[in-house]
Amino acid sequence: MYKSLFEKLLNEKIKYNILSLTNITIGFLFTVLLGKGFRVGSQTDIYFYSLVIINFLGTFVQAIWEGFSPNFISLKVHDHKQAVKLYSILLNNIVIGAMLVILLFDAVVALHLFDPSEELRNYLHIFIFYLLFQNVLYFNKTTLNLEHFYASYYLVDLFVYSTATLYLLLFDVGSIYSIAYLMIASTTLAVLWQFYLIFGVLRYRYYFVVYERGLLEIYKNSIKYKAGTMIYGVKDMIIISFFSSLGTGYYALYSYADKFASTVAMIVNAPIVNIFITKVNYLIAHKHYPKIGILIKGVLFQTITLFIVSSAVLY
Repeated sequence: MYKSLFEKLLNEKIKYNILSLTNITIGFLFTVLLGKGFRVGSQTDIYFYSLVIINFLGTFVQAIWEGFSPNFISLKVHDHKQAVKLYSILLNNIVIGAMLVILLFDAVVALHLFDPSEELRNYLHIFIFYLLFQNVLYFNKTTLNLEHFYASYYLVDLFVYSTATLYLLLFDVGSIYSIAYLMIASTTLAVLWQFYLIFGVLRYRYYFVVYERGLLEIYKNSIKYKAGTMIYGVKDMIIISFFSSLGTGYYALYSYADKFASTVAMIVNAPIVNIFITKVNYLIAHKHYPKIGILIKGVLFQTITLFIVSSAVLY
């Protein structure tokens, strides 16, 4: 019995937990080196403020596509060509949506409806374009995950943060602006690799189309899917406002503490849930509903066990 439980826990999915742990470790090392290089002060605050703002704005772009998985899998099972076409349509929508969000944000800042400090405003003039590449990266991660390229979900982030970490280790970084350029450049390279997998390995065809019948349903599902995240994201904007009133360095300290708190969830939940989402969508598409309950039990067992172990280790 114990052997069976052990084998159930240590199945193939665990390697993705290990990959996720490696990814998080590198990301955390980058954050530590960032603090070491720039100290806890105005420059680190600017970076973390910008990241929160970009992530918040990104939820509006993600509201275009995040509910597409069931539609994509259903099309893939019954009409692969239409699934490929849907990918192109949503990719085009994401690019257009991201550029519109960037333009609207610039207008809001110009009209002083949102009035950041001059340093933060200047930094965002550059780093705001990370929003576009980040959201294409996210969309490709989800698409490749649905195509069973599970490792690619973590490898792209690993590449981005490994590049940034090596840069901080090997060079004397004089300005936080170099981090903005580096993050945009490394994310662009990661996106190009994803495109190689999608258009080269999977042989997707690109369609210059922005709309097709059925897209409104995806929009509705995506908005419902992201509505909670959008509302919750307002909390981060309030936190920024609060810490900025205290002076420099406080938000950077909060960001370090927050990373510790979110580590367990990222190590445990992300790999297991990513695979679960793909499998359950395929089961629904094939109408194998009884198998979903069995899958849920296995996921709950793995998640709870690994959560307890990871919490104990981190503590």
